[in-house]
This record gives sequence, structure tokens and C-alpha cells, in this order.
Amino acid sequence: MPQQQIEHHGGALEGKETARPSRISLHPDCLDDTLARRYARSRGERRYPRGSERGGDAVARDTTTGEPVRKVAQHAMAASLVFWILFLAYQANLDFLPASDAAGSTYLPVSLLADGDLTFTPEEDPFLFDWYLDTEHGPRPVEVHDLDQRIDGTPARDLYAAGRLRLADIPYYLTPTTREGVYANTFSLGAGLTALPVFIVARLVWGRAMYARPDVIWYAGKVAASLAVALSGLFVFLAAATFVPIGRAALIAILYGLGTCAWSIASQSLWQHGPNMLFLAAGTWMFLEAPRRRWAAAGAGLAYGLAVACRPTSLIVVMVTGLYLCLSHRDRCLPFALAAGVAGAGLAYYNQVMFGSPFVFGQTEVSVAMAESLTGSPNLWGTPPWKGAAGLLMSPSRGLLVYSPVAAVALPGLVAAWRNNTYRVLRPIAVSLLLTWVVAFTWYDWWGGWSFGYRPLVDSMVLLSLLATPALPNVLSSRWLRVPIALLAAWSIFVQVLGAFAYNGFGWNNRTQFEIALPGRTDTVVTRDHDEAVTLVDGEGGRIVGVEKLDVCRRAHLDRLWSWSDSQLLYYLKYPLLSRADKQDFIVSWLARYAPFPEERKPLTPPGTPPTL
Repeated sequence: MPQQQIEHHGGALEGKETARPSRISLHPDCLDDTLARRYARSRGERRYPRGSERGGDAVARDTTTGEPVRKVAQHAMAASLVFWILFLAYQANLDFLPASDAAGSTYLPVSLLADGDLTFTPEEDPFLFDWYLDTEHGPRPVEVHDLDQRIDGTPARDLYAAGRLRLADIPYYLTPTTREGVYANTFSLGAGLTALPVFIVARLVWGRAMYARPDVIWYAGKVAASLAVALSGLFVFLAAATFVPIGRAALIAILYGLGTCAWSIASQSLWQHGPNMLFLAAGTWMFLEAPRRRWAAAGAGLAYGLAVACRPTSLIVVMVTGLYLCLSHRDRCLPFALAAGVAGAGLAYYNQVMFGSPFVFGQTEVSVAMAESLTGSPNLWGTPPWKGAAGLLMSPSRGLLVYSPVAAVALPGLVAAWRNNTYRVLRPIAVSLLLTWVVAFTWYDWWGGWSFGYRPLVDSMVLLSLLATPALPNVLSSRWLRVPIALLAAWSIFVQVLGAFAYNGFGWNNRTQFEIALPGRTDTVVTRDHDEAVTLVDGEGGRIVGVEKLDVCRRAHLDRLWSWSDSQLLYYLKYPLLSRADKQDFIVSWLARYAPFPEERKPLTPPGTPPTL
């Protein structure tokens, strides 16, 4: 009897003579109904007659997907449940994560609504810039939110016109454009435009008063980021359901959303990550559907193209998946390429207008100067790959396998994708993941600056989570694996809860080291432990004689990334309540910087200010 080799998504039947038919290892939900009926008929069976589901009575089918209506409803209900679980979890801490990286993306939709443009100027947005006031005693740093405010009794606008109020160094989150005195968001336009609907709602609710409400603006950014990441979880579920039953797909999506830094980082402020993860997840789901549905190929190209507008490294995914479609499903190549080209053309036009070339990104322009400042070299990809890989996968304060060890389930899944043709369509996903990681491993700032965990890899968790699908059936069916994996999952989620509620940006990344002189001793005691410092000062009458900031972005302190005794997780495990209180205080100070009038502002507390002893 001819053996039928059925490849998921391939749509082709290759026959060869064998002694007996082969077994089908796919879950029944993964089989296209037409292929299942054809395979049954080849064996003389009538298990899948047309118009029925597994031999039952005729069932209603969705006119768009061809799936049974009941099955579509089940998928929709499960997807909705995944979304709401994730979104409500992201909002549970009732705050946001102050981050300078997010400033440009957060205020880009505000600029579009208020001024009708995508740029920033010192005259329109002085609060986004750093300022100096020339005095008889030399330049003095000042905060300027509105040029109508008074500085030492004189309107800031008059001081600016006279040349006494001038810009300091331009913040790294803003990039000069081709027009003098006009600046663009360093981190492109994708994240800010994705968040625009949320800001439109905020504008409708608060009216023009929104522009003077930094709390509304920053919390709107947090809501937009949370929505994007929660929606990415929804699409991860839909993509995983292509291979496994609904319950297992939901498990993968929940572990992706709650067990990775998608929760503690991407959902907490409007970085590039959240919107990029949304488009990567949506694009990947449609990429998996593309061999069966032509519209899905165009949808995948458009979504992946929008991901590039959020984060340039997503171009790797576009190129790899596009090449796969062109080689294996040629009729899907053109729709994919045209749709991706639409998004790409928009981004190229933006870069041409802003920076004078379609191939120039603000992020790369700024990064050259930052790389030279941090490493002494302008080379953006100067980190040895082995060092970046060890750091982002296993280091105590940045390692993926430390912060989200449940991700290890994807490793056997990656192997299975290459050994089993059932999962052939996951191979370009695996290649995209590995190439994206190589870029992160070699990036000059491989540790991601001040961050919680493996921020440079967080976008790729969308791809990594889907590679767990081939391994999940074996994991869940093994008594010996279920308990260890459950423990790894519990730890991964716990770490993200700790990050979402206690991580404050500066606590460990810019940790304070105290030098304390004690009565009756000639030497001094050096400690990084806050409780010990309090005991030495209050309990033993010590006196602080020196304070040093252990900024992890300084070459002198990079070794802290590899220390288990001074690791980020140990710090927040030891000081969760203190760190949470510091975060709340810093949010107040952060919002004060953007308050409309200086008399309503409290002094801004610099990040990493030593705790009061």
C-alpha cells in the first residue's frame, strides 16, 4: 500500500511504496481536513466524510477559515481568556516603570496629537531636554518645562532669546534630524504610533488638560505597552494552537506572558519591546497559516514589516521567513513581499526625511557615540559572541536561564523542529531566533544597560515560546519531567512578580557602596548591604565617610554582572519592600519633572540616591 507522507502546512502528499502505512504523529487538530479525508480514503476508510467532523453529523463551518464553528468559538474564548489574564496581571502593580528609553516613544503620540508632527523641539518640548543657565558664577543646570515659566524672576523665553538659557548635551533618547533644532525619537516611530489609539482615548477623556498631566501620559504609555504584550500572548496562543490542543497552547501563552521578562520589562513602560512583540507574534501566527491561506501571507509580511518599524533587528525575521516562503510556497512569496514592502517603504521614507537616508536609523546613530563612551570603541558589534551568549543566557544578573529557566523546554523543541518534518515550518522561526540572538550577543551593550534580566532578548521570547510546542507533549506525558518543569515555571513566574513590583531601575544597577568609620577603629568598613550600613551607623555610632555608585554600565563595575553574591535577584529578594517604596518615590519624582509649572514640582531625586540611614 502506498505510504502517504503528510507534512503539516506543506499541503503536498509524497507517495512511495512500502510494506505498511506509516503512523501519523500529528495531533488531529493540526491536520487539514482535506488531507485527513484524503489519507483516510487511501486506506479504504471513511472516517472523515465531507461535511462532517470525524465521521459525525454535518457541522456548521466558518466561511472564512473553513473550521467548524464550535472549534472557532473555543479558540476565540481561550484566546480572550489568555489576553485578559495577561493584561490584568500587567496592571496589578498599579504603577509604571520610569525609563528614559521610553520617553521618546511615550511623547511621540502626544506630539502628533498636540502639534501634528513626529518631532520634538526645545521651544515646544523643553521638558525633554537638559538645560544650563549662564550665570556670573558659571553655567548652572536648570529644569525647564515651559518657556513661559520664570527662572530667577525672568521668563525662560527671554533668557533663551538672549542666549543665557541654552541646551546641554542632547539626551540619548533624542536624535538630531536634517532640520536644525528639530529632533526625532531615537527609537524610531513604530512603538509611538502603535500606542496612538490609547492616547487618543486619553485625549478624549481628559481633553487638552492631558498635555499638562504627566501622570496621564506615562500611565497611558504603560497601558499601551501592556495591551501590546497581552495581545502578543493572544497571538502566541493562536500560533501554538496550530500544533497542540487548545489547553496546551494556552499553557504556552501563559508561561510566555507571565514567566518571561515580557511581564517585568516589556509590559511596564512604552519601550520598543511591547509593540515589536505584538507584531512579531501576529506575523508569526499568520506565517504559520500562510501555506493554507493566501491572505495570511500578506498579513505576515505586513506585521513583520511593522515590527521592523519598532525595532530594526526584526528585519532578520522578515528576511528568513520570506526566503522560506519563496522556496517552499512560491505563490505566497509575492503577497508576503509586497505587504512587507509597504511597511518598509513607510519606514524608509521616514528615515529619509528625518536623517537624510532611508538606511539610517536614529538608534544606530546615537549608539555609536554611546559605544565609544562605554567601551572606548565606536564598534557596535564588538562584544565576543561567547561572552555575550554566556552573559545573556547564564549570568546571575542577566541570564535567561536564571530569570526564566522554564524557557529551557524550548531547547529539545528546537532539536525536534529539525529532526521531525512535522515541525518543518518552525525551522525558519528557529533560524530567526538564533540570528537575532547572535546580534544581541555581539552588541556593545550586551547587558542592556540598566534593566531587569535579559532585556536585549525579551522580544525573541515570542519565537522561543513557539519552539516549545514540539517538546511539550513529551514533557507533559513524563512523570519524571512534570514536577521539575512545574518548579521551573513557578520560579520563572515568581521572578517576574518580583520584577514587576519591586524593580525600580536604579536599586541594583546603580547600587550604593558605603564606607563607614567606626569609633575606636583606624580602618573603615566598606559595605554594599543597606541593613548592615544602618546597623553600623545607628547601632554602633559609625559615620559615613565615603559613598560610591557601582553603576553597572561603567567598565569598572561590569564584573558585578557575574557575581552571585551581589546579584540583582538576591538584592530584590532581600529588599523587596524597600525597593518597592523607592520605586513609588521615584515615580513621584519622575512625574514631577514633567509637571506643567515649577512651583508644583518637587525636587527630582536622582536615580540611585543613597538610602536615608
